[in-house]
Amino acid sequence: MDAAQHPPLRGAALPQPSAVQRVFGSTWASVAIYAVVMGLIIYGSYTGAQNMGYNWQWSRVPQFLYSFTDDGFQLGEMIIGLGLTLKLSATAFLLATGLGLCVALLRLSGLVVGTAVAIGFLEFVRNIPLLVLLYLFYYVLGPIFGLDRYTASVLTLAVFHSALISEILRAGINAVPTGQ
Repeated sequence: MDAAQHPPLRGAALPQPSAVQRVFGSTWASVAIYAVVMGLIIYGSYTGAQNMGYNWQWSRVPQFLYSFTDDGFQLGEMIIGLGLTLKLSATAFLLATGLGLCVALLRLSGLVVGTAVAIGFLEFVRNIPLLVLLYLFYYVLGPIFGLDRYTASVLTLAVFHSALISEILRAGINAVPTGQ
């Protein structure tokens, strides 16, 4: 049979959106709605702050960001804290990636003991809230191993996120076909 003998395939016509759906589904309407909602949020925040009767004293903020002393330019406490937070996060991420890779490979190893240890670690860490894990590392393991606040924080974040990273890596490895 050739193409001339087959009638063209015709399906049912797609329903056309109503006029209201066409207007509110357009880009300009979405931008307008977004602008109105953001304006209402800003207006509500401003009027709420004014009605509180509190003087915010924004002029005091720069001293926590920077200062000029006899020694020259000095960073403020907030900028120093931001730097320490970024350093802590980067260190914890690197440790979490390494530990997560080890746990993922241990879980995929096929060894009964290795898989059981990895599953036990994952279930233990994923079922504990981060704050409880922080208390565990700081108040329980900290005095035993002599951990300071910074080290306890890095280890807490590394252990907590390594469980998540290991599952991501394991899913990625399992997604690759066996022959590749």
